[in-house]
Amino acid sequence: MSILPSNTYLGKLKITEVYDYYEGPKFFCVKNQFRQIMVVYWVDHKKDNNSYGWLYLPITDEKLNELRRGKISVRNAYEDPEQGLYLVYTQPKTSKNEVEYYEKDQINKKFLPPKNLFITPEDIDVVDDREANWVYELYIKKSNSDELLTTRTVTSVLNAFREIIEQLMKTDTREQPKIYPLSAVPGSFNLKIVSSNNKKAMDALEKFQEIIKSNNNNILDILKKLKLDPFILKILYEVIYTNNIDIVITPKTFDHVTGEIKVQKSQAKSKLSKLEKTTFNIIESIKVPQANDIDKVIKVVELKKRGKKITYDLIDGLNSNRQVKYYTDAAFSLGLLTRDGYLTSAGRFLISKKSIKSRYQVLADRFETSDFGWAWMNWSNVTSINELDPDTASEFIKTSVPDLGSNTANRRSTTLIKWLKVLAPYHRNYHK
Repeated sequence: MSILPSNTYLGKLKITEVYDYYEGPKFFCVKNQFRQIMVVYWVDHKKDNNSYGWLYLPITDEKLNELRRGKISVRNAYEDPEQGLYLVYTQPKTSKNEVEYYEKDQINKKFLPPKNLFITPEDIDVVDDREANWVYELYIKKSNSDELLTTRTVTSVLNAFREIIEQLMKTDTREQPKIYPLSAVPGSFNLKIVSSNNKKAMDALEKFQEIIKSNNNNILDILKKLKLDPFILKILYEVIYTNNIDIVITPKTFDHVTGEIKVQKSQAKSKLSKLEKTTFNIIESIKVPQANDIDKVIKVVELKKRGKKITYDLIDGLNSNRQVKYYTDAAFSLGLLTRDGYLTSAGRFLISKKSIKSRYQVLADRFETSDFGWAWMNWSNVTSINELDPDTASEFIKTSVPDLGSNTANRRSTTLIKWLKVLAPYHRNYHK
């Protein structure tokens, strides 16, 4: 039987979430083609015609979020509707429907949900509706200012927040967990976030909350424990401080994280001062190369410049597409390709140089300014790749890329050592 009415002024309905199920959905959420949301509660069964009664509550997204988070009870929501209620009767195996509208003071009290009924977060079942399957909201606002936010600021916040959460989501070097922007509420920068793994995204938000609540004395210890690069957090605080904004992250439900997480401009200056002094970096494993032959990295960039699809048979010495990935990842680690494999301006600049000497000079600069090169120098307390000790490569990787095993760290260190040996002689001595 269909429990949803058809051909009524409520529109074409589909169930998006189920909150209670017993021999079918008994308490759930629907949406119509106009994106209007309604919460539906089973209230009656007429035996004479075998019809089932449902109380439909039109509800805003904001109030539905309050319901999900347990801020209000189900009865509170029905007793104080934003635009009235609908009592709907449907009959199995027929298309007969009865729909009647009621103001809040007109509805029979016997149809209202019991007192002290709350939505239980772990019982929420999302029904094949991507828009309902979001995990938290990211709200960005100017701090004590009437200025308007720019799209550049919003993009900077989202990118910095994404990097932090995705790094905190990782539990395995082979994973590439993602969060994505879903939709923004019109007239504001209140952005819904979806994820490739909601549980890990919520676990990551718990860790993020621990970081934000930490004080300046223990923040570096917490970052080390959670294996989060201080530089990524520093970027987020810089965006907040320089753009005079606050951000608020609110989870869909409060079963993992209690309350909102606020990252405010008023905290940013002291946090930045502490993060600036750190001498350790945590690096994503993809940003530490495992491709020993620097000339093959150049070849990969050349093929990209020519618009070729790179396969192992196009590069002498490679015998699998897995090896190709090592070299495209290596080019990414030097900033020559994007993470998605597109050629960057740095990659184009490299290929514009015709002699191998000039190309090595460019690559020496890229090595020194890469995430892994800068982190290695920072870890070694030196200011030039010429001052790096090749024998420290393995220990540096084990410290700064903690999600790599010992054997993998040793293999990656051979790449750093070989690259350093080739490129160090081409390092430019900058004026102090």
